[in-house]
Formats: sequence, C-alpha cells, structure tokens
Amino acid sequence: MTIRQTLLATLGICSALSLSACGSTKANIDHTTASRIARPAFMVERINDAGSYPLYTWERMRDRKQKAVVYIEGDTQTNPVSLHLASRDRTRNILYLAQPCQYNTWSGESCKEGFYQKGSAEVLGTYNDVLDEVRARYGISGFDLVGYDSGGNIAALLAADRDDVLSLRTVAAKLTPTEGLSATAIAPELASVPQHHFIGAADNEVTPETYHFFRQAMGDSDCTHYTLVQDADHTRGWVEEWPDFLTYPIDCAINMDGYEPEPFPDMPYDKGKMLTK
Repeated sequence: MTIRQTLLATLGICSALSLSACGSTKANIDHTTASRIARPAFMVERINDAGSYPLYTWERMRDRKQKAVVYIEGDTQTNPVSLHLASRDRTRNILYLAQPCQYNTWSGESCKEGFYQKGSAEVLGTYNDVLDEVRARYGISGFDLVGYDSGGNIAALLAADRDDVLSLRTVAAKLTPTEGLSATAIAPELASVPQHHFIGAADNEVTPETYHFFRQAMGDSDCTHYTLVQDADHTRGWVEEWPDFLTYPIDCAINMDGYEPEPFPDMPYDKGKMLTK
C-alpha cells in the first residue's frame, strides 16, 4: 500500500469512529479544520508523496498550461493562515502545500517527532519534487509563491533554487531561522526576483528587524517591496485584507540609479496606517 493509500485509509477509519479512537487526535482535528477552509473555495484534497515526506495539498486547477499561485504553510497548525489566504485568492490555479507530515496520522520514520527537520535540504527537496510533479501533471508554465511564517523561508529558498518562479510574496515570514537553511543566507540570489514582503507591526514573533536583516543581506535590488501592516500580529490581520494585499506592487523598477534600501520608520507607527515601499 502506498503512503497515499495508507493515509486515506487511516483518515477514513478515524471519520467513522470517535476521534479518541485514533492515535493522533490533534492531527485529525487539524485536518478537519483545514478541510472546512479549503472545500468552500473549491480546493481538492490530495496527498502528494513525490518527495521524501508525505505532503498534504489542496488545489484548484482550472487552466492547464498556465501559471499557478502556490501557498506554503507555516508552523501554526491550529490556525492554518496560509490556507486561509489561499481560500481568499480568486486566481484560477491555486496550490496549497502543508508542512511535511502535517494534517495526517502517518507514523513512518520520516515523520517521527525529532526526526523531521523543517529547514533541511531533504525537506526543501520534497517541496521541489512536489512542484515538479504538479507542473508535469497540469503543464504549469510558472509559479507565484506565497509563504507564511516558516513557509516564507521555504518559499524564498525555492525562488532561489528554481527557474520557474515568477514572483515571491511572504507574510510574517521567518526569513532568518536559527537552524537549517536560511533565506537570509542566500538573499543575494533573490535580488532579481519580483517580491513583496508583508510584516505585522504588532508581530512579537517575527519583528520588522527580521526582514531588515534579510534586505540588507540581499544588497542592491530593484525588485524588492515591503509593507508594514499596522494592527497585524503574527496570525491576525492578514486574511480579511489579503485580496487587497495581492494588488500591491511586485514588479521590478526600471532605473536603479541612486537606489538604497529604505530603513524602517521609528516606533511607534501611526495607528491605522500602513507603510509600503
């Protein structure tokens, strides 16, 4: 039996019995929450085992041989912010990628606590393998990446690693993790990628300095924008405004003469205002 068949069979048993009858109650609760978010947006659930880790995906693919927007989840499993954002995106081709081993009861060695390393090269390879499989299945012409929390770090690493990434957006992104692969470490490789980074002014988990370190490490670039969102913290203040945030600039400027990275304004920020650069 394949990983996909095992996971689906396990979830089928858990839905027929009480949640307490399953070994991973939390995983099933999280999966139910995610399904309730994705289904009204007409996103179809899949389990993609193209890479080293089983990856839950929800997708809405309506146009073959066109580009797709890819949303990559962060660590906050009880509140899947990236999936909420995907459900608010009206783009015809949408792909949501959970964290490896998230939303499932898979008990293989690769998903045992303490073994799965979010920032490892093997995990990055899993995301690459899944994107390759999706691209081949639908003939996707390119990907617009959106990453939330640690998913923002993964999205940036993928943008530097692949030649089919058209743009990069991050939300409350952990671009400088303390362990594993870091977007800040490879930031110069992203200088020519159209990108927009959204930072919560009230976020105590990922502060504006996180983006500042990333931007300084990148060096000269005319493709990088950011928005500092007042009243947004790490999980709140993003979903309702996301359709508007998708319209914010993500293009590359034409003229680089005299360009210097803009510093963040001094605290406190004016209430109700957003700074976009």
